[in-house]
Amino acid sequence: MRWLLPVPALALLVSCASLPRVGSFPDTPLMWQFEVTGTFTTHAVDADGAPFALPSELVESTLSLKGLVSQTFARDFRDTSTGTLVRFHQVEMAESPEGPWRRSELSDRSVEMRTFESEILDIYEVSHLAGAPRYGDVFDLLFPVISPVVPRVGRGEEAWRRASWPFKLQRGQDIRTTMTATWRNEGFEGTDQGRTVTVSYDGVLEGRGQDIQHTAQLTLTGAVDGEVRLRTSDAAMVAHRFDWTRTVEMRFGDGGGVLTQDQHFVGRVSLADGEVPP
Repeated sequence: MRWLLPVPALALLVSCASLPRVGSFPDTPLMWQFEVTGTFTTHAVDADGAPFALPSELVESTLSLKGLVSQTFARDFRDTSTGTLVRFHQVEMAESPEGPWRRSELSDRSVEMRTFESEILDIYEVSHLAGAPRYGDVFDLLFPVISPVVPRVGRGEEAWRRASWPFKLQRGQDIRTTMTATWRNEGFEGTDQGRTVTVSYDGVLEGRGQDIQHTAQLTLTGAVDGEVRLRTSDAAMVAHRFDWTRTVEMRFGDGGGVLTQDQHFVGRVSLADGEVPP
């Protein structure tokens, strides 16, 4: 089962003034420090709509991740989209934001992300990020978080933007999410990273997908709220604070039931100093 914090009982259910142009990738690699906590509430019903009992530790759970993620230019495509190598470094995980922390198997894993003006067109080879104990499919929001689609908007003004991204584990296991948000230019300031602009946003998430391994159709709804700070010289993201909620519903065929998980993610990424780890 994908995109949900794993639930073993699943088997029982189945019979700028304006902004700088965002999109061109800087010549030198970028690296961010990230921390994110997800809280998960899971409930299920059988084919007749009757509640299905799950172990208490699966009904309510929390998982935190922290570490580094780097993005390095890889190639240009003929359609002028860009491929970048996204790699996770020194990732730790815990059942609480306070720890205790232990090394995550998400460390040292990488994918290629294809974007056009920051919008994600594809993410290649994500299957080795998925599942316990890596949870890269559950925390897939980290990809749009490090590549936000920020519209051009004047000081004190706001603009509407829709962007979508795919997450395909393999043939027949995929989901596409669309974020529709209003963005507001909150102003410019000088920082240690140079002149920056802060843009806040709020909006909604919608998504559809499938998991043929479990004969399931997926739907996703949610809400987003956050704030992105960009460097005006090259539009590189300096920081991103985010508070996102998602409800993922898996509806099983062949006489199965419905599994629903409410997910709440709170986190922050910020530009990190130093060389990208090997």
